[in-house]
Amino acid sequence: MEDLRREGMFAGVIVTAVGLSSDAQRELQGHNAKDMDLCHNQLEDLLSGEVSCNTIQFLSGNLSEKLKVSLREYLASPT
Repeated sequence: MEDLRREGMFAGVIVTAVGLSSDAQRELQGHNAKDMDLCHNQLEDLLSGEVSCNTIQFLSGNLSEKLKVSLREYLASPT
C-alpha cells in the first residue's frame, strides 16, 4: 500500500476469483479506515453486472461490459 500512496493513488479495486481471507479483509478495512478507498469484488459478480464500489466512479463507463468484451477477445485469441 505504501507504493500506492507514494504514487498518489488512494483508491482501488481488488478483483479475486474467490472471497478474501479474514486477514485480507481486516487489512482492507484497516487501509480504508486511514486514507485509502479500496473495495473488493469477485470476478463472478463483476461479470454479472454487480459492481459494488459505492464510493469509486469508474472512468471507463460500464465496467462489467468492458470486462466481458476483454475476456471474449482474450479467449478468442490464438495462444
